[in-house]
Amino acid sequence: ADRYLIDAAASVLEDRIVYRATEKGHLRWCAGCRELYVLDQDDEFCDECGAELGPGWYRLTRWATEQGPAGVDSFVQANLGHDVWLSPTDWFVCEGQRYMIQEWFGGRILADMPGDHKSEVVLAWGSKLAEGMQVLHESGFAGIPLGRADLAVSDGDEIKLLNWGPFSVFPSQ
Repeated sequence: ADRYLIDAAASVLEDRIVYRATEKGHLRWCAGCRELYVLDQDDEFCDECGAELGPGWYRLTRWATEQGPAGVDSFVQANLGHDVWLSPTDWFVCEGQRYMIQEWFGGRILADMPGDHKSEVVLAWGSKLAEGMQVLHESGFAGIPLGRADLAVSDGDEIKLLNWGPFSVFPSQ
């Protein structure tokens, strides 16, 4: 936990708080290359494209208890990837509380958005979510929370599953 510096609370949920955080040390984000770089010194500009370097941002989720939600340990260990969710990049316990680190996604929470979306956009979201759920189910995961408060949408209408609540894990076939 000493590795991360909290910037602001992004959302407060019943059993957890999600923060916008950055990593301490020499990681810098290049908006031009859209990459994180480990630097040997405190460079201000990217060697590749010349853009100004900034901090890399993460979603740091802190649960109220050490165990966190059921199933997430197994999910992190399975290392499944799909572009509809933000996979955890780190998962640890510190001072009796469970933490999860994910990439930062600056979209708006779907529950906070007006419901006036075009039908083709909503259908594309549903299709993308169905693909992701199929990957999870084929890998033995079910009961994933999928409410409007668990999803975010980018300015470009990309949808992401952000919040990992309790879910079931079944033996893989």
